[in-house]
Amino acid sequence: MQDPVRYAEVPSIQAALAEDYARYGEHTGCYQCGCYVCGRLFYAARPHAVLCSERCNQDATLKRRREARLSERIRTCLTCGVEFQAKRKDTQYCSAACKQKAYRGRVTARVTAEIPK
Repeated sequence: MQDPVRYAEVPSIQAALAEDYARYGEHTGCYQCGCYVCGRLFYAARPHAVLCSERCNQDATLKRRREARLSERIRTCLTCGVEFQAKRKDTQYCSAACKQKAYRGRVTARVTAEIPK
């Protein structure tokens, strides 16, 4: 099965829809829309069409994925509680100082647990 072709990618369909839009205005089956990725005006059969081509669809998908990855990396430091943008997926502390402070706390807790009272 072939992928469906977007109307905005076929010049002959765009010309026919533009002619219908000029003649009848917005009616069922012919709407003037603007692509939210590239800003190009195109004619579509759906009133809520927002993407003009497969290229813009791919660009929008990549942008959504990039934003999702960045939002996943906004973390809260386990030591001081400050929000920060992690450079890696496994980052837990905002700085080397907080990481060292947590380490020293773990070591101190382990040593005091081992000392018999």
